[in-house]
Amino acid sequence: MSVPSYMIGAERRPWPSTIRQVQRVVALYYGVRLSEMLSRQRTPFLSWPRHVAIFFTDRIFRVGAVAIGKAFDRDHGTVPHAVRHVMDVRQTEPEVRADLQYLAELLNCKDV
Repeated sequence: MSVPSYMIGAERRPWPSTIRQVQRVVALYYGVRLSEMLSRQRTPFLSWPRHVAIFFTDRIFRVGAVAIGKAFDRDHGTVPHAVRHVMDVRQTEPEVRADLQYLAELLNCKDV
């Protein structure tokens, strides 16, 4: 996966500043189109990146489940489910833990 160089570096900007930026970075990382990730499809190929994006949105912006749900065109109940799912998988899968650490660095997220 190739990430644009402006996303990595010693100079850290207050970034991301929008939920859409989080969605784009996660979609790019997992090699899916943003429109696919935000679609109603529930295949693991699309739902996992969506859950990861919800997880980081929750960690970075600290807004309520209703607001996050709206940003992902989902019910507010999806948000705690996605966060728990990512946290559970992170505990048992070393590759997922590494992916999340990498994305956390890209997204300037300290709370992973």
